[in-house]
Amino acid sequence: MEHATPTTFSLEPLGPKASSGRGMPICAACGTPTDTVPCASCGCSPLLQSRYRLERASSTGGVGLVYSAADLRRAGRPVTVRVVPLRSEHLGRVRDRLSAWLEAFRGLRDPGVRPWLDVFLVGEGARRGVGIVQRATSLPTLEGSLGHPWPTDRVVQWAVRALEAVVALHGAAVPLSCGPLTRGRVGQVADGSIQILHPGGLERFAEGVGLDVGEPPELRQGRWQPATDVHRVAGLAVQLLTGRRAAHLTDPSGTWTWTAPGGCPPELVAMLRRWLDPSPGRRPRTAADALDELIHVGIVPPELEPALSLDPIPEEVPVGVAAIRIPASLRPGLATDVPSPASLRAPARRATGERRRLAAVAGIELPDDTPDPTRRATRWVTTVVVVLMVLAALVSFQIALTATGVVSGSPIIPVDVGPAARR
Repeated sequence: MEHATPTTFSLEPLGPKASSGRGMPICAACGTPTDTVPCASCGCSPLLQSRYRLERASSTGGVGLVYSAADLRRAGRPVTVRVVPLRSEHLGRVRDRLSAWLEAFRGLRDPGVRPWLDVFLVGEGARRGVGIVQRATSLPTLEGSLGHPWPTDRVVQWAVRALEAVVALHGAAVPLSCGPLTRGRVGQVADGSIQILHPGGLERFAEGVGLDVGEPPELRQGRWQPATDVHRVAGLAVQLLTGRRAAHLTDPSGTWTWTAPGGCPPELVAMLRRWLDPSPGRRPRTAADALDELIHVGIVPPELEPALSLDPIPEEVPVGVAAIRIPASLRPGLATDVPSPASLRAPARRATGERRRLAAVAGIELPDDTPDPTRRATRWVTTVVVVLMVLAALVSFQIALTATGVVSGSPIIPVDVGPAARR
């Protein structure tokens, strides 16, 4: 990854020439259309990072300059390049984290997140920014929901999918943020699943960018934590439930003051209000906790219930270590029959008509603390056999050396070599 030396790049907004629709690539150095190499206007290479050809300005949501581009090192693969101008006081902080962020995104395998393909610094002098490369996408976003409230079951389905994606982000090698969740930053997949299009949350480092309306208040002090993303999921869920914008659902201070539509389950309303509490300590600590709570409310269809959620627990496990979380409906005090680790490894016997609450998870092995007497006996037998074989080899070697006279003395086991040999 090349990000140690910033790339020459125009951080200024595109002028009228760049949006004239002439079909020429945009020079990364001066921001004007060009069909020559080097650029006819500035004499610099028109390619960004010597590999990305900027083809047109894109209208996708989010902060920064957004381009549709082609990766010339990957046979012209279509990509999206977002360039976010940085505040000077955050430049060093972002520079130090770029490699870790990129590696964490490359390790993600969750279809609910569109990961980063590349990231690097751009700009010169005091004007610096960070370039983020992602695969191009044609997924429709949630913009069509504005003015068209969703039914409760569809909102619940969306919340489950969104929380599952956030759990994957928080459980990455370096915990990652989902970033602001707006209608334009979430894609819809034909099978009903979703994709977070612009994860990373670089807005808090961006120049000239304030918090979006309804964003978690702790971000004003630059403090991000897993509960911050729980607030974001709840905020967009309320917007989908009401069909309105965040500006119409919050007061001038940014606190959420919304009225639930008729027919909305009161337990869901109470849960969303708690997730939108201004104090992070009153919300679920992690996305996994929020997902468990949503399932425990009892309004999630059985086919949408996840098996086991993976999510790091702050201050309890090292960064990047995912902890196995048991859904809230199966925790002590919330259910009468809590499964043990041994029961999770073996198929459970269920009564007729009982709804399954926990599915098997492939690839997760629970530790077995019960000693296995058969295994211990096998280890002892193997050790004894190895020791006897070593002793037998040493004795045989000593017999051979003393019997042939190479070594003086008598062998441990006398060997009659015959009269001819004695003479």
